[in-house]
Amino acid sequence: MKALKISKIKKILKEFSEMTPDYLFAASHGQLVLANSRLEKFLSIEGEMPKVKDFLSKGDEGYILKNNRKSLPVEVKHRVIEVEEEKVSLYICRDLSRVQKLQKTMEQRCNEYEVFSYRVAHDLKGPLSAAKQYLSVVNKEEVDSEMVMETLDKSIGIIQSLYVLSGLSQHTDFQEVDLGSIIPSLEDMMPDFPEYTLSCKHTFFGSPTISLTMLQNLFKNSLDHFKGKGSPEVKITTIEEENDRVIIKFEDNGPGIPEEERAAIQEAFYRGKDSDGLGLGMNIVKKAVELQEGKMVISDSQDLGGVCIEMSFPAKNPEDF
Repeated sequence: MKALKISKIKKILKEFSEMTPDYLFAASHGQLVLANSRLEKFLSIEGEMPKVKDFLSKGDEGYILKNNRKSLPVEVKHRVIEVEEEKVSLYICRDLSRVQKLQKTMEQRCNEYEVFSYRVAHDLKGPLSAAKQYLSVVNKEEVDSEMVMETLDKSIGIIQSLYVLSGLSQHTDFQEVDLGSIIPSLEDMMPDFPEYTLSCKHTFFGSPTISLTMLQNLFKNSLDHFKGKGSPEVKITTIEEENDRVIIKFEDNGPGIPEEERAAIQEAFYRGKDSDGLGLGMNIVKKAVELQEGKMVISDSQDLGGVCIEMSFPAKNPEDF
């Protein structure tokens, strides 16, 4: 195309690209001729312009915009204009990944909350009914005060855990997170803090507040379930992956988690064998991981002999990729 034609297309595109957060480009005969800065960054364009079919395709479920690392579902708006008797196609591609993810999350949350509400009612009904029964005989006979306090403490523990769980999604302080700066504050918050080894050379993109809650529950689980000789021990390591993610490995020297319970232990109110906990600790950890765009895998620790929990998080803000 002549330089005059390209300059006119660029002028038109300039009007659009400054106004929209979408991916915008122009093509002629299937060849990309111009793109806004967001698309250039997404495709990492250097030198020769690619063909449209190399980065935009249509499948059974709609259009897909792709690069070498990821694919995005997009809504495409297309117009053909004429520039000095030559037809040029203008495209606007709107990212639908967040909308689709939100819809899927909402459906999942609705199902979870139905089960969650039932379990909350069930788990609170028992200890509160028992406490009521104890109090009803206070003036009639001697009451085991320790039993009453234990029952009420359990109810309060459930309510406190539910408060933490319901408040996690309210935190919006997403930034670069350094675990090395978080753990010292945990030592001040928790009595009988276990011995730990920290090797965290990599930061990740997340919320310091959510990460603090996540680590607090992991440390608490290690303390609560330790039954061996000696003292509880924890090891935390970070590993940088090639796909712009950081893995956090949390290991301890406790009894571990049996393979058949590793999925169920992440659900609310599930108690493992020989556990007298509330069944909310690992569910809080799971939600904290998910809210930070993370994934969690539970296995055995090769170094300490207990549990190994691997959590993978974005190394940088996903919107910058």
